[in-house]
Parts: sequence; C-alpha cells; structure tokens
Amino acid sequence: MNSVTLKPASFSIKNRVILIVSLFVFMLLAFTVYHFSHRWGELTQISRSQDAFEVTRHVNLLVYELEKEFALTAGFLAGSKEPLRIKMLKQQQKSDDEVEKLTTLLSSYRQQWQGSVKLKSIDSMVESLQGVIALRSAGKQGSFDSYSDYTDSLIQQAGDITGMSISAELRDRFDAYMKLMWLIEESGQERGITYEMIEGGTFSVSELLKVDNYISHQNELIDRFKRVGETRFVTMLNARFDEPVVHHAEQLRAALKEQVQLNDLLNRLHATVGYGGLIHAFKNYVIRGDSDYEKLFHEQMKLFKLLSSDIKHLNLGGEIADRIAIIEATVEQYHGYIDTIGQMRGQGRSISEIDKRVRVDDRPALDAIEFLRLHITKIDSTDWWVSTSERMQHIFEVAGALEQDIHRGIGQQLQAAYRSMLYYLLLSLLLLIITLYSAYYLIRHVAGSLTLMAETLQSATHQENYELLLNESRGDEIGQLARAFNRLIGERQHAETQLLHLSEKSRHLSRRLITAAENERSYIARELHDELGQPLTAVKTIATLLAKQSEDPQVITDAGEIKLMIDRLFRNVRRILKRIRPDMLDASNLQDGLLDVIKQWQRNNNIACSFNCSGALNQLPDMVKVATYRLIQESLTNISRHAKASSVTIDVAVVRDGGPLLKLDVQDDGVGADVSSLDMMGLGMIGIHERVRSLNGKCDFISSPGKGMHIAVSIPFSHGRDVEQEELSNQTMEIFQSGRKASSND
Repeated sequence: MNSVTLKPASFSIKNRVILIVSLFVFMLLAFTVYHFSHRWGELTQISRSQDAFEVTRHVNLLVYELEKEFALTAGFLAGSKEPLRIKMLKQQQKSDDEVEKLTTLLSSYRQQWQGSVKLKSIDSMVESLQGVIALRSAGKQGSFDSYSDYTDSLIQQAGDITGMSISAELRDRFDAYMKLMWLIEESGQERGITYEMIEGGTFSVSELLKVDNYISHQNELIDRFKRVGETRFVTMLNARFDEPVVHHAEQLRAALKEQVQLNDLLNRLHATVGYGGLIHAFKNYVIRGDSDYEKLFHEQMKLFKLLSSDIKHLNLGGEIADRIAIIEATVEQYHGYIDTIGQMRGQGRSISEIDKRVRVDDRPALDAIEFLRLHITKIDSTDWWVSTSERMQHIFEVAGALEQDIHRGIGQQLQAAYRSMLYYLLLSLLLLIITLYSAYYLIRHVAGSLTLMAETLQSATHQENYELLLNESRGDEIGQLARAFNRLIGERQHAETQLLHLSEKSRHLSRRLITAAENERSYIARELHDELGQPLTAVKTIATLLAKQSEDPQVITDAGEIKLMIDRLFRNVRRILKRIRPDMLDASNLQDGLLDVIKQWQRNNNIACSFNCSGALNQLPDMVKVATYRLIQESLTNISRHAKASSVTIDVAVVRDGGPLLKLDVQDDGVGADVSSLDMMGLGMIGIHERVRSLNGKCDFISSPGKGMHIAVSIPFSHGRDVEQEELSNQTMEIFQSGRKASSND
C-alpha cells in the first residue's frame, strides 16, 4: 500500500503561521527602524548644517562690523578728528552687539553638539572670539595685525563647521559664500590701512606693500568666486562692481599708489640732494678737496637724474613740476661748479676763494623739496571712506543674497527630508497593516479552518463520534479537504456498520462455540459417568465376591488390588468429571465452586490466594456463571504456568452501573508480560479475551515486565434466561446428538 510521509512538526499550523508572520513583522519593523534612523540621521545632518550656517552668517556679520570699527579707530588714532571718534564709538557698540550674539549662539550650540566632531571647532571659535574680546578690552582696537589672526581663525573655523555638514548640492554655493566672506575681510583690511595712511598723512612703501597684498588677495578671491559661483550671483557682483562708486574707489586706489610712489621718490630725492646727499659731498669737496667726495658727488648726481626721470614719468605736472624744475636747476649749478673746484685747487687757491667762486643758493631747492613732502597728499579721506565702504557694502549685499539662497536650499532639503520620512512611515504603516490583515486572514480563514478540522477529528476520535461532518462550501483546497474528510467519514460509517455486523456475527459464533464446548463437556462427562460407572461398579462387585468366595490367598490378594484400582479409577474419573463439568454448573452454586477450584489450585501450587466475593452471584445467567468459572480457572492456570507469582488476589462482584454488571479482577505479583497487542499474548489470555468479548463484555490486561498482571473484566447481563442463549444451547445439543448417532451407527 502506498503512503504519503509527512514531516514531523512540533508546532501547529496556526502557531507556525503566527511565527512566520511575527518574523516578517519583526523584519519589517527592523527594516523600518533602520531606514527611519537613516532618514532621521539625514534630517539631523541637514538641521545641523542649518545651525552651522547660522554660525557662519553671524561670523560674517561680526567680521563686517569689526572691519568697519577697526578702520574708523585707525583713522581716528591717526587724525584725532572728533567726528571720527563719534562714528568709532557708535560702530564699537554695533560690534559689541555682534560679539554678544555670536557668543550666545556658540554657547547654545556647544550644549547641543556635545559628543559631536564639531565641538572642537566650536571651542576653537570660542577661543578666537575671546581673543578678540581681550584685544578690545586692552584698547587695541586699531591694531589690524593683532586682530587679523583672530578674524582669519573665525572665518576658517566657521567654514570648517558648515563644510562638514552641508550637502553636496549646496557645497559650491557655500564655497562661493566663503569667498565673499574672505573678500569682505580683505577689503576691510585694505580700507582700514589706507584710511589710516590718508588720515595720518604718512605714506610708506611697506604699508603700500600690505595694501598691494590685500588687493592681490581680493582679485584672486574674485576670480575664484566667479569659477565656483552660480551665474546669477557672478552677474550680480559684476553689476555691483560696474557702479561708478566702485570705479571711483579703484581710481582712488590707483591715485594712492601713485602718491605713495611719489612720496617715496621725494624722500629719496631729499636724501640724494639734501645735506646728507650731493650738496653735502659738494661742500666737503670744497673744504677738504678729497677726491672721494668728488666721486660721491658724481654718484649722487647719477642717482638724482634717475629719480628725476622717475618723477617726470608720473606726469604729475602743475606746481609739482615747477618745484622739480627748481631742484633740477640748483643741482645743475652744483654740477657745473664741480670742475671749477678742481681747477682752482690746482691753481692753489684758498678755500675761501673757492667757496666764494662756487657758492650756490640752495634754499629754493630745499624749500621746493619740503613743499612737495608737505603737500603731496591730494586724496580726500572722506571720499576714500565712502567709496570703499560702498564697495564693501555691495560685496556684503551679494553675500546676503547668496546667504538667503543657501538658507532657502537648506530649508527645501529639510522639507524634502521631512516628506521623505513621513512618506516612508506611511508606507511602512501601510505594509504593516497589510501584513497584519493577511496574518489575520491566514490565521482565521486558513489556519482556523485547519484547526477546526483538526479539533473535529480529535473530537470524533476521543468521543468515538464519527457522524460529525465539515462544511464543504469553500471552493479552495480546504473545501476539497473537507469534502475528502466527509467522504472518509461516510466510508468509515459504512465500514463500521459492516464491522459491527461482522463483530456481532463473530460474537454470536464465539458464544455458539463456547456453548458447544460446554455442552460437549457435559456430554463427555455424562458419557464417562454412564459408560464407566456401571462397568467399574460391576468389576468391583465381582472382585468383592471373588474375595469372599475364594479361599486362595492369592486370589483374595488380587481381588483386593482390583478393588483398590477400581476405587482409584473412580476417584480419577470424578476428578476429571469435576474439571470437565463441575458440580456447581449444575447446582448453580458459583461461589462454592470457585472456592473449591481456588483451594484445589492452592494445594497444587502452594501460592497464597485471596478471594473476595460480593453480590448475588447465583442470579447470574448460566453462560455468565460458566464464563466466570472458566475465566478464573484459566487465569489461575496461566499464573501457575508463567507468572512466578507469590500471591494472587481475586475479586468477584455483581454491581449496578447503568445495569447489572459482573466485575472480575485477578491480580498477581508475578513477572508480568507485554500486553501492548493481542499478538504479544499467549493462547490462554487470547481465550479469556474472546470469551469476554462473546458476552459483550470488556477485558483489560494491565501489565508490564516485572510489574505483575492485572486482568479486569466487566460483563453486562440481564436477569432470567436469555432466549438467544437457550436457542444456542438447543442448537448445540442437536449438533452433538446428531454426532453421537452418527458415531453409534458407525
């Protein structure tokens, strides 16, 4: 027979569905938590970039105000003008406000960014800001070099903080913004130093070199801004730089450069012409006549011509050119007398004669040099301040527009991140609802149906109720399974009906066979009694007569032995007859018969036996009486043969349990046996089972190896003679009578 092997499972289908769904829900939740945390990290990163850019914006404002303050302070310290002092004090208040705002902002973010990599940059910014505050408290407001390191550090650290968190799509815009911030600082430095030079009226090449350096840095920053900035912001900056005020600032820058160069040339010209220069060499040559002084004079003369040529190339014209011409005329007079000095010395003239001959009035030349030095500055400080401040303001406006664009971009990213996180949460919630609903459907409609079918099968098995049918209305595999189950139930009911019919026939046949066996025993017992009793009695009578009539001792002895043999034979026949057909079966005294067989068994086996009897045994039908006797007889026989027991307990009772019922319990303390199936039992136990089954009774064998044997029997009966039993008895007697007739005829 073919069979389908199913894999063993410790979980029910319902539990397995719940487990699988739980795993899926757990995976979904884990996936949701992972991606939610990832999106939350993105949102936090964008929020941090917004905060960091706010720090950068405040740094830009602070640098802008500080540069303005530094320039005003430097101008006031150089010129000591009261209007500048008033402007300086107002600007210092603005700078103080920005310092306080940035300090508060950094303190707030320092608490928020604990454990972040940005905390180190925040601490560095705090240190730089404290350095600025310390310089301001020490009264060094006009010292550009002292502040430059701190402002540079603030800008650099602000750029680092924002650069670590800003997104890639905004990075170019932020880089352009940083270029403008550096440009504001460089422009402020240039404006301040130049303003200090103009107000103080001191023009030096070293300061000009600083200014040139700032200008070079600005041009480089503008080029970089144009490379990384968007077209609209580059166009905006170009438009601002094309305004007249910016061009005027550049013109002032160029004019200042020329003035510084002219001042340097005039200083050198003064050193070359004055008493430390060629005039000094000329007079010493007159007095001492040393050729070294002549040589020095010619060297200074060459240098003067170069300086004069450089001044002329400036194309200054006007009064400056007239003053230069006076100086040149005076120098030419000195140059014309240098050879005269040599000739007069060669003629042996005295120093006084030589001095009178070559004396030159150099006061106009020296007055011209001093005039040029004192009246060289023609750049108005207010004009410079206004034009360069406007230029810085234009740069600041472009930076403000770029700043708003970056803020708007960060805000859009925040909104997109919030929307993305919200959409993902909604999608995850939808998937979770679908999963839970699917689980509910599977558990209720699939696993629930299978569970109901399993419970129905278990109930049918436990209650032995095979009339339960399943609902066949479903059209899926469960419906097919229900229909198959109902067909199996129908086939089982049909098979059970046939089995009951066959079982009834089997019990009927068993009863007939048992009745036939008992009748056969009765017949054999009567035959033995009738056929052996009279001949044996006759033989014994003859032996008695022979012993009385004979005088031969041998005959008397033989006759006596015959009588003894006949008596022994009578006893054996009675014993056999009692075993085949006990007297109690005829006398209807079951209890006495049971006591008799138990005592006889005890004598033969030397095993202790306890017998308990209760109820009206004499009211039992004959077949039940015979069955009780035979069951005890067979049980004792099995015990003596196989049990190796030391004690036996027999309980017989007639009780009412919904009807009259005979209960028989036989227990021993022997070796026990395996009673898991009839195949494991001996013929005696099978006979006991079949005899009880033929009477519609129940027989249980309770045992295990080493635990003894307990035979529990219950047989229902009804009072009075059973009609079926009487019919069986009559039929059996007819069978045996026909058998005896056939035997006698033979």
